[in-house]
Amino acid sequence: MSDNPSSAPDSTSRKPAVSRRTFLKSASSGAAAIAAASATASTAGASQTSLSTQEQFLLDRITFGRSPEMTAKMQQLGYEEFLSWQLQDPGTAPIDDSRLFDPDDAPSGFPGGLGWQDNKEVAHAWRLADPYTIALDVAYPDPLNGTFTYAPPNGVKMWFHGPHAMMLGAEFGQHQLRWVMTDFLQNVHNTLLTQDHAYLMWTPFVRDVIYANALGSYKDLVLASGKGASMLYYLGQPDSNKLVPNENYGRELAELHTVGVKSYTIGSNVLNTYTETDIAEFARILTGWDMVDWGAFSGIQPPGPNWGDFIFTQSEHDTLQKTVSMTGSNYGPKNYPGPLGPNLQEGEELIADLVAHPLCALHISRRLVQWFLGDDFEGQFQGPWLRTAVAFLNTGGDLKAAVRELFNYTFIDEICPPGTRDNKVRRPLNKVMAFKRALSATIAYNAPDSYQWFIQQYQMGQVSGWWPAPNGYQPENPKWTATVQPMVRFYYDAIWGGTGYVDPSTGQAVPGNGFRIPSTTLADALPTGTPVSDYAARAAEYLMGGCLPPLEEAEIQDILLSTTLLGDKRRWALFFVLTSPAYQFLC
Repeated sequence: MSDNPSSAPDSTSRKPAVSRRTFLKSASSGAAAIAAASATASTAGASQTSLSTQEQFLLDRITFGRSPEMTAKMQQLGYEEFLSWQLQDPGTAPIDDSRLFDPDDAPSGFPGGLGWQDNKEVAHAWRLADPYTIALDVAYPDPLNGTFTYAPPNGVKMWFHGPHAMMLGAEFGQHQLRWVMTDFLQNVHNTLLTQDHAYLMWTPFVRDVIYANALGSYKDLVLASGKGASMLYYLGQPDSNKLVPNENYGRELAELHTVGVKSYTIGSNVLNTYTETDIAEFARILTGWDMVDWGAFSGIQPPGPNWGDFIFTQSEHDTLQKTVSMTGSNYGPKNYPGPLGPNLQEGEELIADLVAHPLCALHISRRLVQWFLGDDFEGQFQGPWLRTAVAFLNTGGDLKAAVRELFNYTFIDEICPPGTRDNKVRRPLNKVMAFKRALSATIAYNAPDSYQWFIQQYQMGQVSGWWPAPNGYQPENPKWTATVQPMVRFYYDAIWGGTGYVDPSTGQAVPGNGFRIPSTTLADALPTGTPVSDYAARAAEYLMGGCLPPLEEAEIQDILLSTTLLGDKRRWALFFVLTSPAYQFLC
């Protein structure tokens, strides 16, 4: 069931029966099961010359695509140690990937002048020569000790730069899982980058709220999200007051960020989700959640030094009692203000109650399963869904514990069923980043059509921060299986764009789209002397680790051998593998 902001649950909503171990029979028994499972988990062999199916499965799902470095690390560590390495806190990493978000605060060699302050929630407009533009015109080193050039011309819109900042981490970050979780949680806590002024807040919000808490406490993330300038501005929360409460944030807090729209039957009991009356009460509880100098957005007042910071405005807060139907003891009614008193604490208490509710564990774990494994969370993946929910619930919303349980190797045949290969389709962002990571592709911003790749990703349907609905980009496969033509065009231009190409239909030269695939990468993928008859197999091994079905490989090989192709057949071999049906799904 998709999350539809326009549909509200009521007493007649479908109540799915959770049958497997009845989920909460009880949370404590779930913890015992998790502990037992962890104690008996097997370890995939770390000394294999090629990755096992399970290792490929994990690598494809907790990174933005295979790279030579990540493949070597998996071969070195094996399944469980690689997962543990990716679950580390940023301080234990060889480099702090967050610097890719904030080059102003990075070591010497990173470009400065990006326009946001060290740990501020918002970027202050006067730090930019033109608040709507940004210029990066230097080369700087990446975390893997190589070099790449990130030099857009003057005048690049800030709403281009926001996705670029995210993509730097997706491409070059060591802690790939944290970046994948940032992508996931940025969709759960979606704010729109392209609305007026939003460019000032989106990237710092993703960095300081989402990335910072991506493998930490979900309660801390939700609290930071609700107080974040990007969320406050996107949903108009500063306009909410005791006379005219605004329901936008309260609705998204419940429907998308915490308990979700579905009720569940647990044994003979029913866990009911929120009602429309609750939404009205949430809005009243959250009145007074405000932003410093909110009037600056409409020109009412000039922005001050703390413009955009969170502030609680007591005079706008509804101090009368509110009643929520499902956050009290035994998930019954509860009155607010609670024992902590009124004012700011009232909204914080509501968020804590919603995150602690079992429906939040079920909702967030369901979305994790859909994001990482596949759509069938109530069927094929019900076991992983419920185990992950128990881990989330028993740890008070520890995202690290939930992700570890989701990928528990003890249950590898459930999360990576033998013989199935079409559970999780690659989304456009994954396609672009996997291409760049596997082939070490760089972008030449002086190319005649340097931003064509970005426009093509948009045409495929996914650019971070550009989804206008508050529910973010959806994980369901059907959303991403209807973009075949722009996907083929993207790979065609990306494979051939680095050198320019001749359009076979017109015979005319076409300028490159900015991508460059190093000759050393082509030599690695298909070394000199490799017979053409081996191109398909070698390209598939390089890009997919041998996950290409034999029939598809044979068809590609037949084309390479029997057809006169314009240009380098090595590039054609890579193109045909990238556009094969199998490659559209994670291995």
